[in-house]
Amino acid sequence: MKRPMAVIGISFLLTLVIIGKTGERFALIFLVFSLVVFAVSMFIKKLRQAVVIPSACLAVACACLLFITKTNYEYKPQLSLAGQNVSIQGVIVEDVGKSESQAYRYIIKTSKINGQDYEMKIRLSSSTLTDAQYYDKVDINNATLYELGKDSSQKLYYKSKGVYIGAYTFEDIEHIKTENKPFYYKFIRLRQYIKDAILEMLPNDEGAILAAMLIGDSRYISENAYKSFKKTGVTHLFAVSGLHASMWSMFVYQGLRNLGVRRKKSAGVSMAFILCFMCLCAFTPSIMRAGIMMFIFMGGKLLDAEPDSVNSLGVAALLVTISNPFCATNVGLLLSFCATLGILLMSEPMGKITKEKTKPIKNKNLRILINTVIDLIIITISATIFTFPVLLLSFNAISLISPVVNLFITNIAGVAMLLSGVGVVIFAIPVVRILKYPIFFICGLLAKYMLWCTNFFAKFSLSYVSLHNNYIIPWVISVFLIIAFALIIKGDTKKNLQLSALLSLNILLFAMLFDKILNNGITTINIVEVGNGTSVVLSRKDHSAVVGCDGNYFAKWNIDKVLQQNNTDKIDLLIVPRTQKTQSNAKDEIRENYNVGMQVLKQESEDINLQILLWDDVDIYLNSGDVASFSTIKIGNFKMLITFIPTIDISKIPQEFLKSDVLICRSKVPCGLEYKNFDTIIISDEFEKSQNTIHNINKNYGNAVSTGDGTIEIKTRGNTDFFIRRNAN
Repeated sequence: MKRPMAVIGISFLLTLVIIGKTGERFALIFLVFSLVVFAVSMFIKKLRQAVVIPSACLAVACACLLFITKTNYEYKPQLSLAGQNVSIQGVIVEDVGKSESQAYRYIIKTSKINGQDYEMKIRLSSSTLTDAQYYDKVDINNATLYELGKDSSQKLYYKSKGVYIGAYTFEDIEHIKTENKPFYYKFIRLRQYIKDAILEMLPNDEGAILAAMLIGDSRYISENAYKSFKKTGVTHLFAVSGLHASMWSMFVYQGLRNLGVRRKKSAGVSMAFILCFMCLCAFTPSIMRAGIMMFIFMGGKLLDAEPDSVNSLGVAALLVTISNPFCATNVGLLLSFCATLGILLMSEPMGKITKEKTKPIKNKNLRILINTVIDLIIITISATIFTFPVLLLSFNAISLISPVVNLFITNIAGVAMLLSGVGVVIFAIPVVRILKYPIFFICGLLAKYMLWCTNFFAKFSLSYVSLHNNYIIPWVISVFLIIAFALIIKGDTKKNLQLSALLSLNILLFAMLFDKILNNGITTINIVEVGNGTSVVLSRKDHSAVVGCDGNYFAKWNIDKVLQQNNTDKIDLLIVPRTQKTQSNAKDEIRENYNVGMQVLKQESEDINLQILLWDDVDIYLNSGDVASFSTIKIGNFKMLITFIPTIDISKIPQEFLKSDVLICRSKVPCGLEYKNFDTIIISDEFEKSQNTIHNINKNYGNAVSTGDGTIEIKTRGNTDFFIRRNAN
C-alpha cells in the first residue's frame, strides 16, 4: 500500500462526516459492517496482502467507536442538563460577541455546577457581564441551561466546537478579574491588536476583510459584503486554512533562506512559526489541518526527507478529528481538506499535460507567464471540483461562477494578506511606523478591488444557484454519471473527459433555459418558519415582496435564507402590519441588507386600510387596526388570507376571502372562520405548540400543516390548482 496514512486518515474522516450527520444509530451499523468486512478480508489472501481494505475497515471501526464513546460519555450527559436551573462557577475562555438582542455572550469553562466538580463548556448570555476578559472567573447563582442549536446545521457547528449547552441569567453575575493569565492569553491579545491596527487604518469593509483573512474573524464585515463573497463562492478566504498557513510559513522559510540561514534552521524556525500561527488563529479545525500538514512538510526539510503530501493530509485529518470526532462536520475543515486533496490529486497530472502543450512556445518569458496562469486555473478548478459536494450539502446552494471569481481574486487576496501582515508589524515599530500609510493604502486598494469584483459577479444569475431550483440535483447526478461513463468506456480518456465537460455544460444551460420557460409566470409564495409569528415572501423571477416580518430569534435568518434562495437583490414591497418589536423584529435587518422599494410600516396610532397592485396581477389588501389585522393576496383566481392575530373581527374581511385556497394564521384559527372553506390551512407557529390546533382542524375535515417543521412553499400560475411542498430550514 503506497499511501497507508492517506487511506486510514481519509476513511476515518469520511466515516465521522457521515455518522456525524446521521447519528449514533448509523455509527453502530457502520461499526458492525466494517468489522464483518475486516474479518472477511482476513480470509481472502489478495485483500489481506493489499492491506487497503483491512486498513480502511479498521479506520472506520475506530471512528465509530470514538464517536459512540464521545456521544455517550460526554455529549448525552451534558445534554441531560438542558432545562435545569443551576449555579455555575467557571472561567471565560472565549468572547463570542453580542447577540441580536444585545446580550453579551461568552464561552465558559465550568469548574463547578451546583457546587459539584463538573468540567464542560457552556455558552453564557448575559446583559450585565459587560467588561469581562478572557480567563476572568465568574460565579452565577441561578442560570437556565438549554440545548444549543435550533436546527441541524447549528447543532453540528456547536458540536464541532465542543459546546453543547447554552445558559442565560437575568441576575447579576459575580465577576472576578484575574491578573495571572496563561501564556496563551498573549496570542489572544495579539489577535485583538492585529484587528485593531487594521481597522484603525482601514475602518470600513476594506479593513474588515483584511482582518478576516489574517485571523479568521469575519464579524466586522458588513452583511452585504459578506453576502457577495458567499454568492461568488470565495468565503474560504476568511477561513484561515491551507492558503494562509502555506503562504505565511513559506514566506518565513524563504525569507530566512534568502538571508543566508541554513535549510534546517529555516525549517525549524518555520515550524515554530506555524505553531504560533495556529495559536493566533485559535486552533480552529481548518487551521489545525493546514498547520499539521505544513508542520510535516517543514519537518521533512529538517530531517532531509520528502514526505508524501497525500499521506500528510491523511495524518492531519486523523490528528484533528481524533481529539474531537464532532469537528469532522465543521464546514471550514471539510472545505480546507477537500480543496487540498483536489489540488494534490489533480493539479500535478493536469499541469504535466498543459506544460507539454506550451513547450513549442519559444519565448521563455511568455511560456512561463502562460504556464503560471494555467497553473492558477488548474488549482482553482481542482479545488472547486473537490469542494463542490461539501458546498452542495452544507449550504444547499452552489456558486457556478466561483472558479472564475477565484481566478480573479485569489492571488490578489494572497498579496493583500501578506502585505497587511507586514503593515501590522510595521505599525508596532515606532522607527518605521510612517511606512504604514503607503502599505495600508495599497492594501486598501486591493481590498476595494476584491469588494468590487465580488459585488460585480454576485449580480450574475449563475453566482448563487439554490438547490431549490429543481434542475440542480438532476444535473449533478447526470454529471457524475457522464464522468463515470467516460472513465469506463474504451478510447481516449482525455477526449472522453473533454466531451463530458462540454456535455455537462450544455445540459446545465439547457436545464436553466427549460426551467425558466417552465416557471415563466409562476409566483412562489414561501410561508417562512419564524415560530409564533407571520412572514410571507412572494417571489417572481428575481423580484420579491415580504408581508410580515415577525417571529422568534431566528426569524430574520430564515427570511433572509428564503430571499437568498430566490436570488433576491431588491424587495419591491415590504409590509410590516404590527408595531410591537416582537411583531417586526426582522424589519431593520431586511431594510439594511436589501434595496427595499415600497414600504408599508404601521405606526402606533394609525389604522391601515390599503390596496396595492404588485407585478400587474398580484392584488394585495392590508387592513390593520385595533379589531382587525389581516391581509389578502389575490393572484389571478388564486386567493390567500393571512391573519396576523388570533382575535380578529372577521366581519372586516372581504366576503370573497372567507373562502380561499389558503389560510395562514397564528396559533389558532380566528373564531368564525370555517375549516372547510379553505383548501389548506397553514399554522405559523412552533411545532409543539401547533399540534393541538392541527389535530383539531384535521379531525373536523380541514387540511392543516405547520411551519414548525420548516418553511412551506406554494407555487401558482394564478389558478386554483397550486403546488405546495415543505422546504426544511
